[in-house]
Amino acid sequence: MLYTAATHAQTELDALIKEISLVTHTQAIIPGVKSKARAQQKVATELQGDASRITDLARGSIVADDIPSLVQAFELMNKEVTVVAVKNRFKKPTASGYRDLKMLVQLPETNIIAEVQLHLKGISDIKNGAEHEIYEKIQKIERTGLEQDRELSEFEIARISQLRSESQELYQDAWQLYLQPETIAI
Repeated sequence: MLYTAATHAQTELDALIKEISLVTHTQAIIPGVKSKARAQQKVATELQGDASRITDLARGSIVADDIPSLVQAFELMNKEVTVVAVKNRFKKPTASGYRDLKMLVQLPETNIIAEVQLHLKGISDIKNGAEHEIYEKIQKIERTGLEQDRELSEFEIARISQLRSESQELYQDAWQLYLQPETIAI
């Protein structure tokens, strides 16, 4: 039943994101409904087994070339849906330096809560490119320790720290490109 509702919500969200992208000259990213396997894993590990708390079965992203376009997309989204929550990682980036604006929105037709992420292109490109490679290297080191049922060595900890510093530098360099005097603060 949850997946039937999510499919209808995804269709509604896809149309909305595409419309906003056309108006704001941004790019719509439509990944489709979250897979059942990933949803079940999230419910089990992050939501204490409560499937009613999952809010990202229907999801999508908008990628902007500049801050004014991103702000315009946010404002239009805000007019079309009921915003339930906003996580502004431009003001408070992740430990790696990653920045985006994540919105939980209640769609007007289906009344389903969906997730919309607003990205800046330079940061999104890193997330889906160099950062993904760094993430995989860190995961490999951590998985090896888990598989061998041991603590990570000083060398492994230092390598992870070095990789995380590389991520921070990549994201910081990308972010700096957007901090021009003519841009709008997020």
